Amino acid sequence: MSDRELLPGLDVSRETYSRLKDYEKLLFKWNSKINLVSKSTLSDFWGRHILDSAQFFSLFGEKTGKWVDLGSGGGFPGLVVAILSDELGIPNRLSLVEADVRKSVFLKTVCRELGLKVDVYNNRIEELPKMSADVLSARALAPLKTLCFYAEKHLKKDILFIENSFEENVKEKLQSLSNNQIALYENTRFHDGEEKNDQDLAMKVAQNADYFVNDALSVSHRSHVSTVGIAKCLPSFSGRYLEKEVLMINKSLSTNSGERLGIIGGSKISTKLKVLENLTENVDKLFVGGGMANTFLLAKGFKIGKSLCERSMINTANNILLNAERNNCEIDLHFDALVAKDME
Repeated sequence: MSDRELLPGLDVSRETYSRLKDYEKLLFKWNSKINLVSKSTLSDFWGRHILDSAQFFSLFGEKTGKWVDLGSGGGFPGLVVAILSDELGIPNRLSLVEADVRKSVFLKTVCRELGLKVDVYNNRIEELPKMSADVLSARALAPLKTLCFYAEKHLKKDILFIENSFEENVKEKLQSLSNNQIALYENTRFHDGEEKNDQDLAMKVAQNADYFVNDALSVSHRSHVSTVGIAKCLPSFSGRYLEKEVLMINKSLSTNSGERLGIIGGSKISTKLKVLENLTENVDKLFVGGGMANTFLLAKGFKIGKSLCERSMINTANNILLNAERNNCEIDLHFDALVAKDME
């Protein structure tokens, strides 16, 4: 068995891959008794859970220190971080916090069977002593405001949470920041003008900053205030993680050796139109999945019933299919389907 590449630049040995597979087996076994993760995510276990957790490690894992994972549940990202830390010999001190007794027993069982040196706390987060963490992680745990409250207590660095990015006293709050203190704004999606790329909102958000750094490739195709609007108001740069992803994409698309394969999913063609057009011109085969596949299937004359579909994009889907044919790009759609009354 060859080494497995989880993420660009992150290779694991056969032993670590085997450890991750053992973790998977334990989780599947326990998940039938207690709800560690949603059953609907098990079919994409490696993508939804292992790879997603590995991203945390690729960002922070090589910084030696104390890592505290709040609301660990099935062990994501904490257990994956512990396994990958062992792989590279990084002496991270991992602490997993889980209030549910049964889930805590599961976490301790995994640590024992995989030989992981991890502390598991069966406590409510509110009752924890101060943890003084270098890295604090939480996955689908609580709203940002609540997470900031936890961070203020348990993270070494001070966190200043700003609920409204253009309230009158924001400037005074920012000026009061000490060195190494972090200010965190509430999610801009809670503002009405975010998805409309309202320039007045963009100017209000930008007025208290000197620079804008975008490190989120997954939303960069959206013309929103937090991606496009604010970039017009401030000197703007890509973050190192976004840069790495773009370089990997360019490397994949520019290679002349072998057949080039593209894989794209999601629910909407409308939000990925330019990406689809670009891929059909630069890859030899394109696998289309998710809800957008239904739009292509309907465009090709297949019956899709009440399945998710953008019926207003049928003509666009046909144009993409024609463009792919002109560029000798084969678009692969799954024609098999499972019909069920429920997903349990």
